[in-house]
Amino acid sequence: MDSDSRLAAYRKLIQQIKTVVKEKNLGNSDNVLIRKLLTVLQFDCEFKLLSECYSNSKEFNEVIPNMKTIYENYMRELEQLDKKKENNEFSYMDNFRYQRLSKATKRLDSIIQMVNNREFNHYIEAIVASLKESDEIIEVCGTILKDGIEDFSRLFNREIVSSDKEGHKIIDDDYIDTIYTLLSHSETIKLAENYLRTYRSHRLDELNKKKDTNVKYVNYLKIIQENISVFREYMGLIHYTGKNSQQELDAWKAKIASLELETQGTFNLLRRNSISEEISSLNEKISESTRKRTRAIEIEEEIRKLGCGDLIDALDTTLRDSENTPEAKIASMLRTLAKNSFNMSTLIKDVNNSIEEVDEKIKARQKALESRLDGIHNPVLKNALRNNPEDVQVLLKMRNPDYGATEDQKNIGVSPYLAALCLKTIKDAKHLTGEEIEQASEAYDKAGVFAKIEADNALVANCLSSINDLVYEVVNRVPYDPNDYGKISLS
Repeated sequence: MDSDSRLAAYRKLIQQIKTVVKEKNLGNSDNVLIRKLLTVLQFDCEFKLLSECYSNSKEFNEVIPNMKTIYENYMRELEQLDKKKENNEFSYMDNFRYQRLSKATKRLDSIIQMVNNREFNHYIEAIVASLKESDEIIEVCGTILKDGIEDFSRLFNREIVSSDKEGHKIIDDDYIDTIYTLLSHSETIKLAENYLRTYRSHRLDELNKKKDTNVKYVNYLKIIQENISVFREYMGLIHYTGKNSQQELDAWKAKIASLELETQGTFNLLRRNSISEEISSLNEKISESTRKRTRAIEIEEEIRKLGCGDLIDALDTTLRDSENTPEAKIASMLRTLAKNSFNMSTLIKDVNNSIEEVDEKIKARQKALESRLDGIHNPVLKNALRNNPEDVQVLLKMRNPDYGATEDQKNIGVSPYLAALCLKTIKDAKHLTGEEIEQASEAYDKAGVFAKIEADNALVANCLSSINDLVYEVVNRVPYDPNDYGKISLS
Protein backbone atom coordinates (compact mmCIF):
# COMPACT_ATOMS: atom_id res chain seq x y z
CA MET A 1 0.00 0.00 0.00
CA ASP A 2 1.49 3.36 -1.03
CA SER A 3 1.60 6.48 1.16
CA ASP A 4 -1.58 8.04 -0.28
CA SER A 5 -3.55 4.80 0.24
CA ARG A 6 -2.23 4.37 3.77
CA LEU A 7 -3.13 7.94 4.61
CA ALA A 8 -6.61 7.62 3.10
CA ALA A 9 -7.29 4.41 5.04
CA TYR A 10 -6.06 5.98 8.26
CA ARG A 11 -8.17 9.10 7.77
CA LYS A 12 -11.19 6.84 7.31
CA LEU A 13 -10.34 5.05 10.55
CA ILE A 14 -10.07 8.34 12.46
CA GLN A 15 -13.40 9.44 10.95
CA GLN A 16 -15.02 6.20 12.13
CA ILE A 17 -13.87 6.91 15.67
CA LYS A 18 -15.35 10.41 15.42
CA THR A 19 -18.62 8.89 14.16
CA VAL A 20 -18.80 6.39 17.03
CA VAL A 21 -18.09 9.19 19.50
CA LYS A 22 -20.77 11.38 17.89
CA GLU A 23 -23.41 8.63 17.77
CA LYS A 24 -22.86 7.49 21.34
CA ASN A 25 -23.79 9.64 24.31
CA LEU A 26 -20.24 10.14 25.60
CA GLY A 27 -19.60 9.50 29.24
CA ASN A 28 -16.52 10.33 31.29
CA SER A 29 -14.84 6.98 30.46
CA ASP A 30 -15.22 7.60 26.72
CA ASN A 31 -13.77 11.11 27.01
CA VAL A 32 -10.79 9.83 28.99
CA LEU A 33 -10.12 7.12 26.38
CA ILE A 34 -10.25 9.58 23.47
CA ARG A 35 -7.94 12.01 25.28
CA LYS A 36 -5.50 9.18 25.94
CA LEU A 37 -5.67 8.12 22.28
CA LEU A 38 -4.87 11.66 21.12
CA THR A 39 -1.95 11.75 23.58
CA VAL A 40 -0.63 8.47 22.20
CA LEU A 41 -0.90 9.73 18.62
CA GLN A 42 0.81 12.98 19.58
CA PHE A 43 3.73 11.14 21.23
CA ASP A 44 3.93 8.74 18.29
CA CYS A 45 3.88 11.65 15.89
CA GLU A 46 6.58 13.48 17.89
CA PHE A 47 8.85 10.45 18.03
CA LYS A 48 8.46 9.66 14.34
CA LEU A 49 9.10 13.28 13.33
CA LEU A 50 12.28 13.25 15.43
CA SER A 51 13.31 9.91 13.93
CA GLU A 52 12.65 11.21 10.40
CA CYS A 53 14.74 14.33 11.08
CA TYR A 54 17.65 12.07 11.92
CA SER A 55 17.04 9.90 8.86
CA ASN A 56 16.78 12.95 6.58
CA SER A 57 19.92 14.69 7.86
CA LYS A 58 22.69 14.38 5.29
CA GLU A 59 25.35 15.40 7.83
CA PHE A 60 24.10 12.84 10.37
CA ASN A 61 24.09 10.05 7.78
CA GLU A 62 27.70 10.85 6.90
CA VAL A 63 29.00 10.75 10.47
CA ILE A 64 29.18 6.94 10.77
CA PRO A 65 31.05 6.39 7.45
CA ASN A 66 33.52 9.10 8.53
CA MET A 67 34.05 7.42 11.91
CA LYS A 68 34.45 4.02 10.26
CA THR A 69 37.19 5.42 8.01
CA ILE A 70 39.12 6.69 11.03
CA TYR A 71 38.48 3.41 12.84
CA GLU A 72 39.79 1.34 9.91
CA ASN A 73 42.94 3.51 9.67
CA TYR A 74 43.64 2.92 13.35
CA MET A 75 43.07 -0.81 12.94
CA ARG A 76 45.57 -0.95 10.09
CA GLU A 77 48.16 0.83 12.24
CA LEU A 78 47.48 -1.66 15.04
CA GLU A 79 48.04 -4.54 12.61
CA GLN A 80 51.39 -3.00 11.60
CA LEU A 81 52.39 -2.71 15.26
CA ASP A 82 51.36 -6.34 15.77
CA LYS A 83 53.74 -7.37 12.98
CA LYS A 84 56.56 -5.35 14.57
CA LYS A 85 55.85 -7.17 17.81
CA GLU A 86 56.01 -10.55 16.09
CA ASN A 87 59.37 -9.57 14.51
CA ASN A 88 60.76 -8.37 17.85
CA GLU A 89 60.92 -4.81 16.53
CA PHE A 90 58.44 -3.53 19.11
CA SER A 91 59.93 -0.50 20.90
CA TYR A 92 58.99 1.07 24.23
CA MET A 93 57.26 3.94 22.40
CA ASP A 94 55.49 1.46 20.08
CA ASN A 95 54.01 -0.14 23.16
CA PHE A 96 52.60 3.20 24.35
CA ARG A 97 51.27 3.90 20.87
CA TYR A 98 49.67 0.44 20.73
CA GLN A 99 47.87 0.98 24.02
CA ARG A 100 46.61 4.43 22.96
CA LEU A 101 45.36 3.12 19.60
CA SER A 102 43.61 0.19 21.30
CA LYS A 103 41.74 2.61 23.56
CA ALA A 104 40.98 4.89 20.61
CA THR A 105 39.48 2.08 18.51
CA LYS A 106 37.34 0.88 21.44
CA ARG A 107 36.18 4.44 22.00
CA LEU A 108 35.29 4.90 18.33
CA ASP A 109 33.50 1.55 18.23
CA SER A 110 31.42 2.59 21.26
CA ILE A 111 30.51 5.91 19.60
CA ILE A 112 29.58 4.13 16.34
CA GLN A 113 27.35 1.64 18.20
CA MET A 114 25.71 4.44 20.16
CA VAL A 115 24.97 6.41 16.99
CA ASN A 116 23.77 3.31 15.13
CA ASN A 117 21.34 2.54 17.97
CA ARG A 118 20.51 6.24 18.46
CA GLU A 119 21.33 6.04 22.14
CA PHE A 120 20.86 9.75 22.68
CA ASN A 121 19.19 10.85 25.91
CA HIS A 122 16.52 12.93 24.21
CA TYR A 123 15.80 10.15 21.70
CA ILE A 124 15.49 7.49 24.41
CA GLU A 125 13.20 9.78 26.42
CA ALA A 126 10.97 10.16 23.34
CA ILE A 127 10.82 6.36 22.91
CA VAL A 128 10.01 5.80 26.60
CA ALA A 129 7.26 8.45 26.55
CA SER A 130 5.70 6.98 23.42
CA LEU A 131 5.87 3.40 24.77
CA LYS A 132 4.50 4.38 28.17
CA GLU A 133 1.46 6.13 26.72
CA SER A 134 0.85 3.35 24.18
CA ASP A 135 1.15 0.62 26.84
CA GLU A 136 -1.35 2.42 29.05
CA ILE A 137 -4.06 2.85 26.45
CA ILE A 138 -3.52 -0.64 24.97
CA GLU A 139 -3.96 -2.11 28.45
CA VAL A 140 -7.09 0.00 29.03
CA CYS A 141 -8.61 -1.09 25.70
CA GLY A 142 -7.66 -4.72 26.30
CA THR A 143 -9.41 -4.61 29.68
CA ILE A 144 -12.53 -3.06 28.11
CA LEU A 145 -12.66 -5.88 25.55
CA LYS A 146 -12.20 -8.52 28.26
CA ASP A 147 -14.37 -7.36 31.14
CA GLY A 148 -17.57 -6.30 29.40
CA ILE A 149 -20.81 -8.20 28.99
CA GLU A 150 -19.04 -10.30 26.35
CA ASP A 151 -15.36 -11.25 26.44
CA PHE A 152 -13.80 -10.13 23.14
CA SER A 153 -10.21 -10.40 24.37
CA ARG A 154 -9.58 -13.84 22.85
CA LEU A 155 -11.26 -14.95 19.63
CA PHE A 156 -10.05 -16.80 16.51
CA ASN A 157 -7.52 -18.59 18.77
CA ARG A 158 -5.69 -15.30 19.36
CA GLU A 159 -5.19 -12.92 22.28
CA ILE A 160 -5.86 -9.35 21.18
CA VAL A 161 -3.38 -7.86 23.67
CA SER A 162 -0.27 -9.58 25.07
CA SER A 163 3.08 -8.54 26.54
CA ASP A 164 6.64 -8.93 25.25
CA LYS A 165 9.66 -9.91 27.39
CA GLU A 166 10.10 -6.32 28.53
CA GLY A 167 6.45 -6.10 29.56
CA HIS A 168 5.43 -3.75 26.74
CA LYS A 169 1.93 -4.30 25.38
CA ILE A 170 1.54 -5.87 21.94
CA ILE A 171 -1.56 -5.70 19.75
CA ASP A 172 -2.21 -8.80 17.63
CA ASP A 173 -2.24 -7.31 14.12
CA ASP A 174 -4.21 -10.14 12.51
CA TYR A 175 -6.91 -10.18 15.18
CA ILE A 176 -7.46 -6.40 15.19
CA ASP A 177 -7.50 -6.36 11.37
CA THR A 178 -10.10 -9.16 11.40
CA ILE A 179 -12.30 -7.18 13.80
CA TYR A 180 -12.04 -4.08 11.62
CA THR A 181 -12.72 -5.95 8.38
CA LEU A 182 -15.76 -7.76 9.77
CA LEU A 183 -17.37 -4.87 11.62
CA SER A 184 -16.59 -1.75 9.58
CA HIS A 185 -18.87 -2.42 6.62
CA SER A 186 -22.63 -2.96 6.86
CA GLU A 187 -22.57 -5.31 3.84
CA THR A 188 -19.97 -7.54 5.52
CA ILE A 189 -22.01 -7.64 8.72
CA LYS A 190 -25.15 -8.53 6.74
CA LEU A 191 -23.37 -11.40 4.92
CA ALA A 192 -22.05 -12.71 8.22
CA GLU A 193 -25.45 -12.57 9.91
CA ASN A 194 -27.15 -14.35 6.97
CA TYR A 195 -24.57 -17.14 7.00
CA LEU A 196 -24.75 -17.54 10.78
CA ARG A 197 -28.53 -17.92 10.68
CA THR A 198 -28.04 -20.90 8.37
CA TYR A 199 -25.17 -22.19 10.50
CA ARG A 200 -27.28 -22.07 13.67
CA SER A 201 -30.19 -23.83 11.97
CA HIS A 202 -27.87 -26.69 10.97
CA ARG A 203 -26.81 -27.18 14.61
CA LEU A 204 -23.40 -28.48 13.64
CA ASP A 205 -22.02 -27.90 17.12
CA GLU A 206 -24.70 -30.20 18.59
CA LEU A 207 -24.01 -32.88 15.97
CA ASN A 208 -20.27 -32.68 16.51
CA LYS A 209 -20.77 -32.92 20.26
CA LYS A 210 -23.01 -35.97 19.78
CA LYS A 211 -20.44 -37.59 17.49
CA ASP A 212 -17.59 -36.89 19.93
CA THR A 213 -19.65 -38.35 22.78
CA ASN A 214 -20.39 -41.53 20.82
CA VAL A 215 -16.77 -41.90 19.71
CA LYS A 216 -15.66 -41.64 23.32
CA TYR A 217 -18.37 -44.10 24.36
CA VAL A 218 -17.41 -46.72 21.79
CA ASN A 219 -13.71 -46.36 22.66
CA TYR A 220 -14.54 -47.15 26.29
CA LEU A 221 -16.58 -50.16 25.18
CA LYS A 222 -13.68 -51.50 23.12
CA ILE A 223 -11.27 -51.15 26.05
CA ILE A 224 -13.72 -52.95 28.33
CA GLN A 225 -14.26 -55.70 25.75
CA GLU A 226 -10.50 -56.29 25.47
CA ASN A 227 -10.06 -56.27 29.26
CA ILE A 228 -13.41 -57.69 30.42
CA SER A 229 -11.91 -59.94 33.13
CA VAL A 230 -10.06 -56.98 34.67
CA PHE A 231 -13.20 -54.82 34.79
CA ARG A 232 -15.35 -57.70 36.08
CA GLU A 233 -12.91 -58.42 38.90
CA TYR A 234 -12.70 -54.73 39.76
CA MET A 235 -16.48 -54.36 39.97
CA GLY A 236 -16.53 -57.39 42.31
CA LEU A 237 -14.04 -55.63 44.58
CA ILE A 238 -15.11 -52.00 44.18
CA HIS A 239 -16.84 -52.04 47.56
CA TYR A 240 -13.44 -52.36 49.22
CA THR A 241 -12.19 -49.06 47.76
CA GLY A 242 -15.00 -46.96 49.24
CA LYS A 243 -15.68 -45.16 52.50
CA ASN A 244 -18.06 -47.88 53.72
CA SER A 245 -15.30 -50.47 53.55
CA GLN A 246 -12.95 -48.24 55.53
CA GLN A 247 -15.67 -47.60 58.10
CA GLU A 248 -16.13 -51.38 58.45
CA LEU A 249 -12.40 -51.83 59.03
CA ASP A 250 -12.37 -49.04 61.60
CA ALA A 251 -15.42 -50.57 63.35
CA TRP A 252 -13.80 -54.03 63.48
CA LYS A 253 -10.56 -52.60 64.85
CA ALA A 254 -12.50 -50.64 67.48
CA LYS A 255 -14.43 -53.82 68.41
CA ILE A 256 -11.15 -55.76 68.82
CA ALA A 257 -9.77 -53.05 71.08
CA SER A 258 -12.96 -53.18 73.18
CA LEU A 259 -12.83 -57.00 73.41
CA GLU A 260 -9.17 -56.98 74.41
CA LEU A 261 -10.01 -54.50 77.19
CA GLU A 262 -12.90 -56.75 78.31
CA THR A 263 -10.55 -59.78 78.41
CA GLN A 264 -8.29 -58.07 80.92
CA GLY A 265 -11.18 -57.82 83.41
CA THR A 266 -12.83 -61.20 82.77
CA PHE A 267 -11.87 -64.34 84.73
CA ASN A 268 -14.63 -66.52 83.30
CA LEU A 269 -12.84 -69.08 81.11
CA LEU A 270 -15.79 -69.64 78.80
CA ARG A 271 -16.19 -65.90 78.19
CA ARG A 272 -12.46 -65.45 77.60
CA ASN A 273 -12.54 -68.27 75.02
CA SER A 274 -15.58 -66.72 73.33
CA ILE A 275 -13.85 -63.31 73.18
CA SER A 276 -10.70 -64.92 71.75
CA GLU A 277 -12.73 -66.61 69.00
CA GLU A 278 -14.52 -63.36 68.21
CA ILE A 279 -11.20 -61.43 67.99
CA SER A 280 -9.78 -64.13 65.73
CA SER A 281 -12.82 -63.91 63.45
CA LEU A 282 -12.57 -60.12 63.30
CA ASN A 283 -8.86 -60.31 62.44
CA GLU A 284 -9.66 -62.69 59.60
CA LYS A 285 -12.26 -60.22 58.29
CA ILE A 286 -9.75 -57.37 58.54
CA SER A 287 -7.09 -59.44 56.75
CA GLU A 288 -9.50 -60.47 53.98
CA SER A 289 -10.84 -56.94 53.55
CA THR A 290 -7.33 -55.48 53.46
CA ARG A 291 -6.25 -58.07 50.89
CA LYS A 292 -9.23 -57.30 48.66
CA ARG A 293 -8.73 -53.55 49.11
CA THR A 294 -5.09 -53.90 48.07
CA ARG A 295 -6.10 -55.95 45.02
CA ALA A 296 -8.83 -53.46 44.09
CA ILE A 297 -6.32 -50.59 44.23
CA GLU A 298 -3.91 -52.57 42.01
CA ILE A 299 -6.64 -53.20 39.42
CA GLU A 300 -7.77 -49.58 39.60
CA GLU A 301 -4.23 -48.51 38.69
CA GLU A 302 -4.30 -50.95 35.73
CA ILE A 303 -7.60 -49.45 34.52
CA ARG A 304 -6.27 -45.90 34.82
CA LYS A 305 -3.25 -46.90 32.71
CA LEU A 306 -5.70 -48.13 30.06
CA GLY A 307 -6.92 -44.52 29.79
CA CYS A 308 -10.09 -45.07 31.79
CA GLY A 309 -9.36 -42.92 34.83
CA ASP A 310 -12.51 -40.88 34.19
CA LEU A 311 -14.57 -44.07 34.45
CA ILE A 312 -13.10 -44.78 37.90
CA ASP A 313 -14.04 -41.26 38.96
CA ALA A 314 -17.53 -41.64 37.48
CA LEU A 315 -18.08 -44.86 39.45
CA ASP A 316 -17.32 -42.91 42.62
CA THR A 317 -20.12 -40.37 41.95
CA THR A 318 -23.78 -40.43 41.00
CA LEU A 319 -23.26 -37.94 38.11
CA ARG A 320 -26.92 -37.00 38.31
CA ASP A 321 -26.28 -33.76 36.42
CA SER A 322 -24.31 -35.51 33.68
CA GLU A 323 -26.32 -38.63 32.92
CA ASN A 324 -25.73 -38.38 29.17
CA THR A 325 -21.94 -38.30 29.38
CA PRO A 326 -20.09 -41.39 28.09
CA GLU A 327 -18.57 -41.88 31.56
CA ALA A 328 -22.03 -41.87 33.22
CA LYS A 329 -23.40 -44.40 30.72
CA ILE A 330 -20.42 -46.73 31.11
CA ALA A 331 -20.46 -46.37 34.91
CA SER A 332 -24.14 -47.35 34.98
CA MET A 333 -23.36 -50.44 32.90
CA LEU A 334 -20.30 -51.39 34.95
CA ARG A 335 -22.23 -51.29 38.23
CA THR A 336 -24.14 -54.39 37.06
CA LEU A 337 -21.20 -56.05 35.30
CA ALA A 338 -20.46 -58.47 38.11
CA LYS A 339 -24.05 -59.80 37.96
CA ASN A 340 -24.98 -59.36 34.29
CA SER A 341 -23.31 -60.13 30.97
CA PHE A 342 -23.29 -57.73 28.03
CA ASN A 343 -22.84 -58.40 24.34
CA MET A 344 -20.09 -55.87 23.79
CA SER A 345 -19.83 -56.53 20.06
CA THR A 346 -23.50 -55.69 19.56
CA LEU A 347 -23.21 -52.56 21.69
CA ILE A 348 -20.13 -51.42 19.77
CA LYS A 349 -21.83 -52.10 16.44
CA ASP A 350 -24.93 -50.07 17.45
CA VAL A 351 -22.85 -47.10 18.59
CA ASN A 352 -20.70 -47.21 15.45
CA ASN A 353 -23.87 -47.15 13.33
CA SER A 354 -25.01 -44.09 15.25
CA ILE A 355 -21.62 -42.43 14.65
CA GLU A 356 -21.90 -43.11 10.90
CA GLU A 357 -25.41 -41.64 10.76
CA VAL A 358 -24.31 -38.47 12.59
CA ASP A 359 -21.21 -38.24 10.43
CA GLU A 360 -23.33 -38.34 7.26
CA LYS A 361 -25.53 -35.54 8.60
CA ILE A 362 -22.46 -33.47 9.47
CA LYS A 363 -20.96 -33.94 5.99
CA ALA A 364 -24.22 -33.03 4.26
CA ARG A 365 -24.68 -29.90 6.33
CA GLN A 366 -21.03 -28.90 5.95
CA LYS A 367 -21.42 -29.22 2.19
CA ALA A 368 -24.50 -26.98 2.28
CA LEU A 369 -22.63 -24.40 4.39
CA GLU A 370 -19.61 -24.52 2.07
CA SER A 371 -21.95 -23.78 -0.80
CA ARG A 372 -23.15 -20.70 1.10
CA LEU A 373 -19.53 -19.66 1.65
CA ASP A 374 -18.86 -19.81 -2.10
CA GLY A 375 -21.08 -16.77 -2.45
CA ILE A 376 -18.94 -14.74 -0.02
CA HIS A 377 -15.99 -13.09 -1.77
CA ASN A 378 -14.41 -11.30 1.21
CA PRO A 379 -11.49 -13.64 2.09
CA VAL A 380 -11.24 -12.51 5.74
CA LEU A 381 -14.97 -13.04 6.34
CA LYS A 382 -14.99 -16.35 4.48
CA ASN A 383 -12.00 -17.68 6.45
CA ALA A 384 -13.46 -16.55 9.78
CA LEU A 385 -16.88 -18.11 9.07
CA ARG A 386 -15.35 -21.36 7.86
CA ASN A 387 -12.95 -21.85 10.78
CA ASN A 388 -14.45 -19.89 13.69
CA PRO A 389 -18.19 -19.33 13.15
CA GLU A 390 -18.90 -19.28 16.92
CA ASP A 391 -16.29 -16.54 17.39
CA VAL A 392 -17.84 -14.49 14.57
CA GLN A 393 -21.21 -14.78 16.37
CA VAL A 394 -19.60 -13.34 19.50
CA LEU A 395 -17.77 -10.64 17.56
CA LEU A 396 -20.92 -9.32 15.90
CA LYS A 397 -22.21 -8.39 19.34
CA MET A 398 -19.40 -5.82 19.57
CA ARG A 399 -21.26 -3.57 17.14
CA ASN A 400 -24.13 -3.34 19.62
CA PRO A 401 -22.62 -2.38 23.00
CA ASP A 402 -26.01 -2.81 24.72
CA TYR A 403 -26.48 -6.40 23.55
CA GLY A 404 -27.61 -8.49 26.51
CA ALA A 405 -27.12 -5.60 28.93
CA THR A 406 -29.41 -4.79 31.81
CA GLU A 407 -30.83 -1.29 32.10
CA ASP A 408 -28.22 -0.49 34.76
CA GLN A 409 -25.40 -1.67 32.51
CA LYS A 410 -26.41 0.29 29.41
CA ASN A 411 -24.32 3.32 28.44
CA ILE A 412 -21.82 2.69 31.22
CA GLY A 413 -18.14 2.93 30.31
CA VAL A 414 -16.52 2.64 26.90
CA SER A 415 -18.07 0.53 24.16
CA PRO A 416 -15.96 -2.47 23.06
CA TYR A 417 -16.16 -1.26 19.44
CA LEU A 418 -14.64 2.11 20.34
CA ALA A 419 -11.87 0.32 22.27
CA ALA A 420 -11.18 -1.91 19.24
CA LEU A 421 -11.04 1.12 16.92
CA CYS A 422 -8.53 2.76 19.27
CA LEU A 423 -6.32 -0.34 19.14
CA LYS A 424 -6.58 -0.40 15.34
CA THR A 425 -5.58 3.29 15.25
CA ILE A 426 -2.48 2.67 17.37
CA LYS A 427 -1.56 -0.44 15.39
CA ASP A 428 -1.89 1.22 11.97
CA ALA A 429 0.12 4.25 13.12
CA LYS A 430 3.18 1.98 13.11
CA HIS A 431 3.08 2.03 9.30
CA LEU A 432 2.75 5.81 8.94
CA THR A 433 5.26 8.62 8.98
CA GLY A 434 5.01 11.33 11.62
CA GLU A 435 3.58 13.83 9.15
CA GLU A 436 0.98 11.29 7.94
CA ILE A 437 -0.15 10.69 11.53
CA GLU A 438 -0.46 14.44 11.99
CA GLN A 439 -2.42 14.90 8.77
CA ALA A 440 -4.89 12.15 9.65
CA SER A 441 -5.33 12.72 13.38
CA GLU A 442 -4.64 16.46 13.59
CA ALA A 443 -2.26 15.93 16.49
CA TYR A 444 -0.85 19.39 15.65
CA ASP A 445 -1.92 22.24 13.46
CA LYS A 446 0.23 22.86 10.40
CA ALA A 447 2.31 25.59 12.00
CA GLY A 448 2.85 23.37 15.02
CA VAL A 449 4.25 20.54 12.92
CA PHE A 450 6.66 22.86 11.15
CA ALA A 451 7.77 24.23 14.52
CA LYS A 452 8.24 20.70 15.82
CA ILE A 453 10.32 19.70 12.79
CA GLU A 454 12.41 22.85 13.14
CA ALA A 455 13.04 22.10 16.82
CA ASP A 456 13.92 18.47 16.01
CA ASN A 457 16.37 19.59 13.31
CA ALA A 458 18.06 21.75 15.95
CA LEU A 459 18.25 18.70 18.23
CA VAL A 460 19.86 16.69 15.43
CA ALA A 461 22.39 19.49 14.80
CA ASN A 462 23.28 19.70 18.51
CA CYS A 463 23.61 15.92 18.78
CA LEU A 464 25.78 15.86 15.65
CA SER A 465 28.00 18.54 17.18
CA SER A 466 28.38 16.43 20.33
CA ILE A 467 29.29 13.36 18.26
CA ASN A 468 31.88 15.37 16.32
CA ASP A 469 33.32 16.63 19.60
CA LEU A 470 33.74 13.05 20.81
CA VAL A 471 35.44 12.04 17.57
CA TYR A 472 37.62 15.17 17.65
CA GLU A 473 38.74 14.19 21.16
CA VAL A 474 39.87 10.78 19.86
CA VAL A 475 41.56 12.05 16.70
CA ASN A 476 43.35 15.02 18.23
CA ARG A 477 44.71 13.43 21.36
CA VAL A 478 48.44 13.45 21.90
CA PRO A 479 49.62 10.21 20.27
CA TYR A 480 50.99 8.89 23.53
CA ASP A 481 48.48 10.39 25.96
CA PRO A 482 48.01 7.70 28.69
CA ASN A 483 44.74 9.07 30.12
CA ASP A 484 41.47 7.12 29.77
CA TYR A 485 38.46 8.55 27.97
CA GLY A 486 35.47 9.73 29.97
CA LYS A 487 31.94 8.34 29.92
CA ILE A 488 30.04 8.85 26.68
CA SER A 489 26.82 10.82 27.00
CA LEU A 490 24.79 12.39 24.21
CA SER A 491 21.99 14.46 25.63
